[in-house]
Amino acid sequence: MKEGARLLLVEDEELIGQLLEQVLKGGGLEVRRVSSCVEALRALRAEAFDLCLTDFMLPDGTGLEVARGAPATLKVILMSAFLEPELEAQIKVEPRVVSVLRKPMDIFELRRRVQEVLEGPPLTGDRKVAEGSPGPGSA
Repeated sequence: MKEGARLLLVEDEELIGQLLEQVLKGGGLEVRRVSSCVEALRALRAEAFDLCLTDFMLPDGTGLEVARGAPATLKVILMSAFLEPELEAQIKVEPRVVSVLRKPMDIFELRRRVQEVLEGPPLTGDRKVAEGSPGPGSA
């Protein structure tokens, strides 16, 4: 993985959050873990990150709310066990969401996807809505 890259991890399930944090730190990333939408938005205002990995269902909102509150150039990977058709439609029009991982996930797939996103072209912040937006399961 991109050594020293800063990642914001938003996961409300304590054990899952600990596991993901350990896996990502083991790949050389600097990880800041929070467990709610409010904490994530506060961290995004106060600190700079290279990537945000967020669960969709949070106790006080959704991962899409986190993505919408992120800087226009921050890439977001969304994690979800459930991808309803309405969620898929919302993801397609959120330019910051560059990838979706289905839970449960393979940790090797997680690391591969994070690496791909970190090494991919930067978001410019001026993309047209829905242009080049990924569908669920795309890299």
